[in-house]
Amino acid sequence: MMAAPLMPEISPLSPARPAYYRYTPAGFPHDPTGRAVWDPKIGSGPIRLAMFPTDQPLSHAAMQLLKLWAALPKDDRFHIPVKTLVQFKGFVRSGAFQTKASPGEGAKTKQEKAARDNPSNHGSTLYDAKGELIAIEGTILRGCLASDQVRQPSLITSENFTRQVDYEPWWNLIINGVYVADSTQAVIYANGWLKTYAPEKRFDTHGLRFRRVSCEEKHNSDMSKLFGKKITYPTPREYCGGYDSRSESEDENGVVKQKKKKRKTTTPKKSPANASKSKPKVSKPVAPSASGYKSSDDDTDTEKTPAPLKAKRKPLLESFGSDNGDGEQSEQEQESKDQNPNALTPTEPVPNNADIDEDMSDDERQLAADKKLLEDRAIAIAEKKAAKRRRAEEEAKRQADEEAKRRADEEAKRQADEEKRRQEEDEARKLREQEEREQEEREQEEREQEERKRVQEEAQRREEDERSRKDLEEARVQRVRREEQREGDQMQPKGKETNAVSQPQSKRLHFNEDIGTAVFSVVDQGLTSTTHAWLWPKGFMPPISPEGWARCSVAYSVGAADVGFSGISKGARTANLSVAEIDRVISHVQDIYNEVFNNLVGLKREREELEKNVEDNQPLKKVRVEEASNEQA
Repeated sequence: MMAAPLMPEISPLSPARPAYYRYTPAGFPHDPTGRAVWDPKIGSGPIRLAMFPTDQPLSHAAMQLLKLWAALPKDDRFHIPVKTLVQFKGFVRSGAFQTKASPGEGAKTKQEKAARDNPSNHGSTLYDAKGELIAIEGTILRGCLASDQVRQPSLITSENFTRQVDYEPWWNLIINGVYVADSTQAVIYANGWLKTYAPEKRFDTHGLRFRRVSCEEKHNSDMSKLFGKKITYPTPREYCGGYDSRSESEDENGVVKQKKKKRKTTTPKKSPANASKSKPKVSKPVAPSASGYKSSDDDTDTEKTPAPLKAKRKPLLESFGSDNGDGEQSEQEQESKDQNPNALTPTEPVPNNADIDEDMSDDERQLAADKKLLEDRAIAIAEKKAAKRRRAEEEAKRQADEEAKRRADEEAKRQADEEKRRQEEDEARKLREQEEREQEEREQEEREQEERKRVQEEAQRREEDERSRKDLEEARVQRVRREEQREGDQMQPKGKETNAVSQPQSKRLHFNEDIGTAVFSVVDQGLTSTTHAWLWPKGFMPPISPEGWARCSVAYSVGAADVGFSGISKGARTANLSVAEIDRVISHVQDIYNEVFNNLVGLKREREELEKNVEDNQPLKKVRVEEASNEQA
């Protein structure tokens, strides 16, 4: 939810870093004596070159910003020539950072050297868009934080700071005081802020555009409305840069008119005759301005005692707390008051004539009062410096404690991360070992399955060999029986044979279908009541007689066995033959079948022995041998 605008002239945006007016670049107190560091809160409001004091030390952030402005292109509205930086403290003629003290201004005592080297006197520093330190021309301005004294800078320099990520919102935060990427909105906000809280006065002779009491009261009042908390005037009068609400000029018809009061002087009256019995009336001394700087409207009646400042302050906005806040200032004043009750604080009245010897003249009393006032003020300033030094030491100690705590937390986090990493490695190792065990079990199971399969194949092969052997034995027995039967038939009378032939019997002839490439056919030769069965190899013409068929069959069967001939073809034919012809054909075909089958069995055994020899070392050769055997078969 966007906050309501501060004033109608300002864009409806909130400050990037809300702060009191005295911490903004336009309202930060000016110290012409050169003792205090000009260290505004970057991002609390727009910052312009006219706000930088030339007779006051600048913070590291302010010096870095001037160098960044000098590094901008010449056509940029914020560009300033490098050689003009010498007008500000901390720069040399070439525009570089000053590393040595000016003649006559170096630290001479140990206290001055300690103050010079104390980071608390450096003010704040400038960070890049990621919160890292910036190195400009090889110099690192680390500011006042203890944690920044040992940090390494980033790669951002004055040459490449415009090319960093999130450059637009970062630059608008620094220059215009609002964190937004749109430069147009940022410029509108900055112009409205300056018009409301740092207006230009055409005929102003006092340079009262910045550090104005009226602007401070207006700013803090508007901030109270914006954030819903009451804040009051937080800047002590002695830090107003020499100005107050009475010193602002009035512009009227183009002529500067200043309200001035004439000094009222009184002639000391002559004391009466009984002056020794009564106390003479002495005019009260006039205290100088609380700021220490002469003002054109501070001329008042010498007989009047200036009214004391208000001791009671209203509570401030907590979100605007700072190291130089009003709450801490009150603690400083209370602490200095407890340590030195005679010290003068801004809330105490100036001394009067009751504290001065009555035997002194008016001039002597005036001088004594002024001297005492100055001494008290010097004591108060010394006490404030001591309190500030103690606060700086406490802040440094607190930051050191925080840094130690942060390092301890980082070490604990690192140890926790290391323990977590070790646990993850152990879990990964256990998971890997489990996967390896499972893989070994799967491989073992596959080997066992292959072994069982090989055993089954071996058993099946033995069964086939045994079956083949039995078939051969049975065939041999049948052949012997047929030969015996044939011999018995030949021994029968001739008439019976004729009757047997003349009366053909029907008998079905079967051939083995597992082997064979020959062709079986039945050819009718025109013989009376006789049907002949002819069997000849494929590709050969059939013989013209049974004798020629037999000779051809036997000759071919022997030659075919030599080259791997596999016997009789599938799909056997049947025919009606006589008993003698059937016996003759069966006997002859059985001879051919046995011869061919024996040759095939021998080739098969040789092939198995060869495969067994090369099974372990030459698997490729095994495949080639199988292919060659298949081609031969």
